[in-house]
Amino acid sequence: MYESEANSLAIESCDLPEEIVAKFREYRATIVKRTLIPWGEHCTECAWPTCYSTCDLYVPRSRADERCRRFVHGMVRMECPGTVNGHLIKISFRRWATLWSMGNVRLYSLKQADRREEGDFQWARAIGFVPLERLRGTAMQKRYSWKKRMVRRPAGGTERPDYMLVECYNPGSEVLSLTLTIRNEGDALVPFQALLRMEPGFNRHRLTFSEIAQKVNAIIHFCKR
Repeated sequence: MYESEANSLAIESCDLPEEIVAKFREYRATIVKRTLIPWGEHCTECAWPTCYSTCDLYVPRSRADERCRRFVHGMVRMECPGTVNGHLIKISFRRWATLWSMGNVRLYSLKQADRREEGDFQWARAIGFVPLERLRGTAMQKRYSWKKRMVRRPAGGTERPDYMLVECYNPGSEVLSLTLTIRNEGDALVPFQALLRMEPGFNRHRLTFSEIAQKVNAIIHFCKR
Protein backbone atom coordinates (compact mmCIF):
# COMPACT_ATOMS: atom_id res chain seq x y z
CA MET A 1 0.00 0.00 0.00
CA TYR A 2 1.24 3.50 -0.72
CA GLU A 3 0.09 7.13 -0.48
CA SER A 4 -1.97 6.79 -3.65
CA GLU A 5 -4.31 9.72 -2.89
CA ALA A 6 -1.39 12.17 -3.09
CA ASN A 7 0.31 10.71 -6.17
CA SER A 8 -0.41 10.47 -9.85
CA LEU A 9 -3.11 7.90 -10.60
CA ALA A 10 -1.69 7.26 -14.05
CA ILE A 11 -0.57 3.65 -14.35
CA GLU A 12 2.59 2.76 -16.19
CA SER A 13 3.25 -0.56 -17.84
CA CYS A 14 6.08 -2.58 -16.39
CA ASP A 15 9.02 -2.10 -18.75
CA LEU A 16 11.63 -3.89 -16.66
CA PRO A 17 13.71 -6.69 -18.19
CA GLU A 18 11.92 -10.05 -18.11
CA GLU A 19 14.55 -11.60 -15.86
CA ILE A 20 13.99 -8.82 -13.29
CA VAL A 21 10.21 -9.21 -13.41
CA ALA A 22 10.67 -12.96 -12.87
CA LYS A 23 12.63 -12.20 -9.70
CA PHE A 24 9.84 -9.97 -8.35
CA ARG A 25 7.35 -12.78 -9.04
CA GLU A 26 9.26 -15.53 -7.22
CA TYR A 27 7.71 -15.03 -3.77
CA ARG A 28 4.05 -14.68 -4.78
CA ALA A 29 3.59 -18.46 -4.49
CA THR A 30 5.67 -18.66 -1.30
CA ILE A 31 4.24 -15.91 0.92
CA VAL A 32 1.04 -16.89 2.74
CA LYS A 33 0.25 -13.61 4.52
CA ARG A 34 1.57 -10.06 4.52
CA THR A 35 1.06 -6.72 6.23
CA LEU A 36 -0.37 -3.53 4.72
CA ILE A 37 1.83 -0.47 5.24
CA PRO A 38 0.77 2.94 3.82
CA TRP A 39 4.14 4.15 2.51
CA GLY A 40 4.57 7.87 1.91
CA GLU A 41 7.26 10.45 1.16
CA HIS A 42 8.94 12.43 3.91
CA CYS A 43 12.04 14.54 4.55
CA THR A 44 14.93 14.05 6.95
CA GLU A 45 15.07 17.82 7.56
CA CYS A 46 11.33 18.39 7.90
CA ALA A 47 10.27 21.42 9.96
CA TRP A 48 6.67 21.61 8.76
CA PRO A 49 5.12 24.05 8.04
CA THR A 50 7.84 26.72 8.32
CA CYS A 51 10.14 24.88 5.91
CA TYR A 52 7.57 25.39 3.14
CA SER A 53 8.55 29.08 3.07
CA THR A 54 12.22 28.81 4.04
CA CYS A 55 13.56 25.72 2.25
CA ASP A 56 14.93 26.13 -1.29
CA LEU A 57 14.05 22.51 -2.05
CA TYR A 58 10.32 22.92 -1.33
CA VAL A 59 8.12 21.88 -4.26
CA PRO A 60 4.35 21.42 -3.67
CA ARG A 61 2.95 18.04 -4.65
CA SER A 62 -0.10 19.71 -6.18
CA ARG A 63 -2.29 22.76 -5.78
CA ALA A 64 -4.77 20.63 -3.84
CA ASP A 65 -2.12 19.15 -1.56
CA GLU A 66 0.64 21.65 -0.83
CA ARG A 67 2.86 19.24 1.09
CA CYS A 68 6.41 18.90 -0.15
CA ARG A 69 7.18 16.65 -3.13
CA ARG A 70 10.25 14.73 -2.03
CA PHE A 71 10.24 12.18 -4.88
CA VAL A 72 11.01 13.51 -8.36
CA HIS A 73 7.84 12.15 -9.99
CA GLY A 74 6.03 11.04 -6.87
CA MET A 75 5.31 7.36 -6.30
CA VAL A 76 4.67 5.90 -9.75
CA ARG A 77 2.59 2.72 -9.90
CA MET A 78 3.69 0.06 -12.38
CA GLU A 79 1.26 -2.79 -12.99
CA CYS A 80 3.08 -6.11 -12.65
CA PRO A 81 0.73 -9.10 -12.18
CA GLY A 82 2.19 -12.07 -10.39
CA THR A 83 4.32 -10.06 -7.96
CA VAL A 84 3.64 -10.11 -4.21
CA ASN A 85 1.12 -7.25 -4.38
CA GLY A 86 0.41 -7.11 -8.11
CA HIS A 87 2.29 -3.90 -8.83
CA LEU A 88 5.63 -2.19 -8.28
CA ILE A 89 6.35 1.39 -7.18
CA LYS A 90 8.97 3.43 -9.01
CA ILE A 91 10.68 6.17 -6.99
CA SER A 92 13.44 8.69 -7.75
CA PHE A 93 14.64 10.33 -4.52
CA ARG A 94 15.37 14.01 -4.24
CA ARG A 95 17.83 15.36 -1.66
CA TRP A 96 16.81 14.53 1.94
CA ALA A 97 13.91 12.37 0.77
CA THR A 98 12.84 9.36 2.80
CA LEU A 99 10.34 6.58 2.23
CA TRP A 100 8.45 6.45 5.52
CA SER A 101 5.46 4.84 7.13
CA MET A 102 3.83 3.83 10.35
CA GLY A 103 3.14 0.14 10.44
CA ASN A 104 2.24 -2.87 12.51
CA VAL A 105 2.31 -6.65 12.24
CA ARG A 106 -1.36 -7.27 11.38
CA LEU A 107 -1.35 -10.01 8.76
CA TYR A 108 -3.73 -10.51 5.82
CA SER A 109 -3.98 -13.32 3.32
CA LEU A 110 -2.75 -12.30 -0.13
CA LYS A 111 -6.35 -12.24 -1.38
CA GLN A 112 -7.46 -9.98 1.49
CA ALA A 113 -4.45 -7.70 1.04
CA ASP A 114 -5.04 -7.44 -2.72
CA ARG A 115 -8.68 -6.51 -2.14
CA ARG A 116 -7.84 -3.84 0.42
CA GLU A 117 -5.13 -2.29 -1.73
CA GLU A 118 -7.42 -2.18 -4.75
CA GLY A 119 -10.11 -0.54 -2.61
CA ASP A 120 -7.61 2.08 -1.46
CA PHE A 121 -6.64 2.80 -5.06
CA GLN A 122 -10.29 3.23 -6.06
CA TRP A 123 -10.81 5.65 -3.17
CA ALA A 124 -7.85 7.65 -4.48
CA ARG A 125 -9.44 7.71 -7.94
CA ALA A 126 -12.68 9.03 -6.45
CA ILE A 127 -10.81 11.75 -4.56
CA GLY A 128 -9.12 12.74 -7.82
CA PHE A 129 -12.53 13.59 -9.29
CA VAL A 130 -13.44 16.05 -6.52
CA PRO A 131 -13.80 19.31 -8.53
CA LEU A 132 -12.72 21.92 -5.96
CA GLU A 133 -9.02 21.90 -5.09
CA ARG A 134 -9.57 22.87 -1.47
CA LEU A 135 -12.06 20.03 -0.97
CA ARG A 136 -9.81 17.61 -2.83
CA GLY A 137 -6.87 18.54 -0.64
CA THR A 138 -8.96 18.04 2.50
CA ALA A 139 -10.15 14.65 1.25
CA MET A 140 -6.57 13.58 0.52
CA GLN A 141 -5.42 14.51 4.02
CA LYS A 142 -8.36 12.81 5.70
CA ARG A 143 -7.86 9.63 3.69
CA TYR A 144 -4.18 9.36 4.60
CA SER A 145 -4.94 10.20 8.24
CA TRP A 146 -7.55 7.43 8.29
CA LYS A 147 -5.01 4.92 6.97
CA LYS A 148 -2.54 5.90 9.67
CA ARG A 149 -5.23 5.49 12.35
CA MET A 150 -6.01 2.02 11.03
CA VAL A 151 -2.32 1.14 11.23
CA ARG A 152 -2.24 2.16 14.90
CA ARG A 153 -4.93 -0.38 15.80
CA PRO A 154 -3.56 -3.35 17.77
CA ALA A 155 -2.82 -6.35 15.60
CA GLY A 156 -4.60 -8.75 17.96
CA GLY A 157 -3.94 -12.45 18.35
CA THR A 158 -0.51 -14.04 18.56
CA GLU A 159 0.30 -14.52 14.87
CA ARG A 160 3.41 -12.65 13.82
CA PRO A 161 5.36 -12.40 10.56
CA ASP A 162 8.51 -14.39 9.94
CA TYR A 163 10.51 -11.61 8.32
CA MET A 164 10.46 -8.23 6.64
CA LEU A 165 11.07 -8.54 2.92
CA VAL A 166 12.73 -5.72 0.97
CA GLU A 167 12.90 -6.11 -2.82
CA CYS A 168 14.36 -3.41 -5.02
CA TYR A 169 15.55 -2.96 -8.59
CA ASN A 170 18.48 -0.59 -8.97
CA PRO A 171 18.63 0.53 -12.63
CA GLY A 172 21.90 2.41 -12.18
CA SER A 173 25.49 1.25 -12.43
CA GLU A 174 26.53 2.17 -8.87
CA VAL A 175 25.88 0.44 -5.57
CA LEU A 176 23.42 2.35 -3.35
CA SER A 177 23.24 2.14 0.43
CA LEU A 178 19.83 2.28 2.11
CA THR A 179 19.40 2.66 5.84
CA LEU A 180 16.44 0.76 7.26
CA THR A 181 15.33 2.18 10.61
CA ILE A 182 12.57 0.62 12.71
CA ARG A 183 11.44 2.09 16.02
CA ASN A 184 8.47 2.21 18.34
CA GLU A 185 6.48 5.43 18.10
CA GLY A 186 7.76 8.01 20.58
CA ASP A 187 10.46 5.64 21.85
CA ALA A 188 13.77 7.33 22.64
CA LEU A 189 15.66 4.03 22.86
CA VAL A 190 18.12 2.94 20.19
CA PRO A 191 16.09 1.70 17.19
CA PHE A 192 16.69 -1.32 15.02
CA GLN A 193 18.85 -0.34 12.04
CA ALA A 194 20.28 -2.20 9.07
CA LEU A 195 22.38 -1.01 6.16
CA LEU A 196 21.08 -2.54 2.92
CA ARG A 197 23.36 -2.60 -0.10
CA MET A 198 21.50 -2.25 -3.38
CA GLU A 199 23.70 -3.62 -6.15
CA PRO A 200 22.94 -2.74 -9.78
CA GLY A 201 20.01 -4.94 -10.83
CA PHE A 202 17.64 -6.90 -8.59
CA ASN A 203 18.12 -6.99 -4.82
CA ARG A 204 16.36 -8.93 -2.07
CA HIS A 205 16.89 -8.58 1.68
CA ARG A 206 15.16 -10.63 4.37
CA LEU A 207 15.26 -9.36 7.95
CA THR A 208 13.96 -11.83 10.50
CA PHE A 209 11.14 -10.66 12.76
CA SER A 210 12.81 -12.18 15.81
CA GLU A 211 15.87 -9.98 15.20
CA ILE A 212 13.75 -6.85 14.78
CA ALA A 213 11.56 -7.67 17.80
CA GLN A 214 14.57 -7.57 20.11
CA LYS A 215 14.46 -3.77 19.90
CA VAL A 216 11.00 -2.75 18.66
CA ASN A 217 7.39 -3.84 18.74
CA ALA A 218 5.39 -2.91 15.66
CA ILE A 219 6.13 0.54 14.25
CA ILE A 220 8.07 0.52 10.99
CA HIS A 221 10.03 3.35 9.38
CA PHE A 222 11.96 2.87 6.16
CA CYS A 223 14.35 5.60 5.05
CA LYS A 224 16.93 6.26 2.39
CA ARG A 225 19.97 8.36 3.17
